Amino acid sequence: MAVSTDTFFGNRGTIAVAGVTTYPATQTLAVVKGVELNVTFEHVELYGMSSILRQDVAKHSAKVEVSIKYAKFDPTLASAMFPMYILDAANTTGTVSGTITDTNVEKLFTVTAVWTGTGGRIMRAVVSNVYFENMPLPMPEHDFVVLDLKGYGDGITITNS
Repeated sequence: MAVSTDTFFGNRGTIAVAGVTTYPATQTLAVVKGVELNVTFEHVELYGMSSILRQDVAKHSAKVEVSIKYAKFDPTLASAMFPMYILDAANTTGTVSGTITDTNVEKLFTVTAVWTGTGGRIMRAVVSNVYFENMPLPMPEHDFVVLDLKGYGDGITITNS
C-alpha cells in the first residue's frame, strides 16, 4: 500500500535565493546541480554514577546547514549575482564592487527550495537568515563551472500543498 500518491525526483524543483535586506533581489538559480538542507542540533546527555543508562537528554544550538551547487549564471557585476554580496556584504546599493569589503558585517539570505511531485503536489522549504562561509570560483578543466556554496541558516519552515 502506497503512503503517498506522489513521488519526488531531484530534478523536479527550483531554488531561489534572496537578500534579507533590500539587495540582492530574489534570484532563481538556472541549473541547479544539487541542494541539501540539513537541520542539526547539538545534544547533551545526562549520565550519573548510579546507573549506566542515560537519564535525560536536551538539545540546543539548532542550525540549518545549506549546500547549493549550481551552474549557468550571469557574472555581470551590474546585475550582481547574489554570491558577490558575500564579498561586499555591507553594500545596499544594488551593485557590488567584486572586491572584499573591509567589514565584519555578514550578508544574510533567504533560501527557498521547492520540490514538485509527480501528481503536482508541492513541498516548499524556506531557510531564514542564511550566511555563506565561502565564495567559490572553480575553473575545472574540460567541465562546466559549478558553484558550490555552503552556509548556515537559523530557521526553517516547511510547507506543502
